[in-house]
Amino acid sequence: MVTDREKQFRELFAANLKDLRMQRGLTQKQLGLLCGWTEASAERTIQRIEYAQGLPGLVYVRELADALKCKTDDLIPKMPK
Repeated sequence: MVTDREKQFRELFAANLKDLRMQRGLTQKQLGLLCGWTEASAERTIQRIEYAQGLPGLVYVRELADALKCKTDDLIPKMPK
């Protein structure tokens, strides 16, 4: 079961990712391909993250940041304690 805090984290991560992707003028598929996902899974993987249905593994957070030319901190939301 997903906690409220986890849900909030996913939603904030998703919003950060979408904002940065759109600022860079990339489609979901283009971003997925830049991260190394296959042609078949690139768009769907980014969609799942942007719709807060899942989170990428740590390796892919770095890949996303590199593809978006940003810091990982720009993607990872600051959560209140």
